[in-house]
Amino acid sequence: MTSNHFQRGKQLIELGRLDAAKTEFASMLAEDPRSSTAHCYLAYVLYLQSQHDEAMKHLQTVFAEDPHNAWAYRIASSVMRRKNQLKKAENYARTALSYEPDGVYEHINMSIVHLVYSEDQTSMLLRRQVLDRLKLAREHAEKALSLDPAEPDAYHQAALVELRLSGVDTRKKAPHLQQAQTYLDEGLRLQADHTTLLVLKSQIHDAQSQRNQSIQVAMDAMRNDPQNARAQGQVQALLDDMSRLNGWAGAGLFVAVTAKLTAYMFEEWGWIKALPLCLLGGILGYSSRIWLTQLEIQRRKKQGNITAPFETAFNQWKKPYQRAFPILLAFYLLFWTLALLAQPHTRLMELQNLLYELSRILLLAGLVVVLGQGYIRNVRNRVVGGQNRLVGFLQALWMLRIVLVLGALGFYLVTLLPDT
Repeated sequence: MTSNHFQRGKQLIELGRLDAAKTEFASMLAEDPRSSTAHCYLAYVLYLQSQHDEAMKHLQTVFAEDPHNAWAYRIASSVMRRKNQLKKAENYARTALSYEPDGVYEHINMSIVHLVYSEDQTSMLLRRQVLDRLKLAREHAEKALSLDPAEPDAYHQAALVELRLSGVDTRKKAPHLQQAQTYLDEGLRLQADHTTLLVLKSQIHDAQSQRNQSIQVAMDAMRNDPQNARAQGQVQALLDDMSRLNGWAGAGLFVAVTAKLTAYMFEEWGWIKALPLCLLGGILGYSSRIWLTQLEIQRRKKQGNITAPFETAFNQWKKPYQRAFPILLAFYLLFWTLALLAQPHTRLMELQNLLYELSRILLLAGLVVVLGQGYIRNVRNRVVGGQNRLVGFLQALWMLRIVLVLGALGFYLVTLLPDT
């Protein structure tokens, strides 16, 4: 009976039915309360459900009953990583490795711990420290490969380390990315439908500026597992990047054309009439990213570089944004009409002056928002969750100085604009 619960529980985990799997392992535990296997699987399911404290209770039971159980320590290491307690995660990983020195997943887990540590900028203050951690991560990934050359997860971890190295050891970026590709190709040769490998391969292609290949591989991952969060996230990231580039191109084009026209047509009242139009033109140009991206996708599709499923994903992605462009275009034309009709000492000129003053305020507000968002993003990515809180606080203060300097410079440039 116990073996039936065990087999059904494992199958349910593979199907992603975690609550049902938890029930099976709980039944297994009820039949044998001292079963280390049942406790470990329950802890693993609870870890997948982010119930970390409950998972650790089962693991503590295993530590007491079966103190040399390497898998239990490996699960505990993963739980501590999720809880952002990297020192404990590393200790558990080392313990697991000491009990299972030839364990493939023990070495993969140890590599993951070193990789995560390398991203903690409150602990890794020097580039050399980061590289040392990454070299340790690579050593364990390569050891896992040597122990089992047929394990796709080992190839994934080895490629992930190389991708991280490409961002740190920038002088050797190309060789690191090429090595990552080699690992992924070998892993996919073993298991062509491995979704996680495909997602990482798409990211590697993107890092190599191979956009068409990145899109194709990301869509392969989506076809394999449409519900996979990593595959969905990669497609979303590709769409975001593509539309962002088109948005900035559109904004630059609209601002340049608007500035040229206003300089030619409104020489006497240049700034007063040009600033609202250029500001709105820039926003309008950025909102054109939907249409520009659609044109790019259609062009790439005709060339055979993009398949229909990616276009379908784009059509779903664009729905919340597609109404912005026609609305902004109407306001843009209205502003042009006002600028053309406004004459000195008239009500329309007073309205034009009001729009100019509002544009100056919006420029300052936009500057504050952009700098504030950038600062918060940097603090969240580099400081929040760091292992050394004091260093993190000092780093946050150090980054704040850049925001203050840029903010003061932007404010000064806006004050140079003439008064109405």
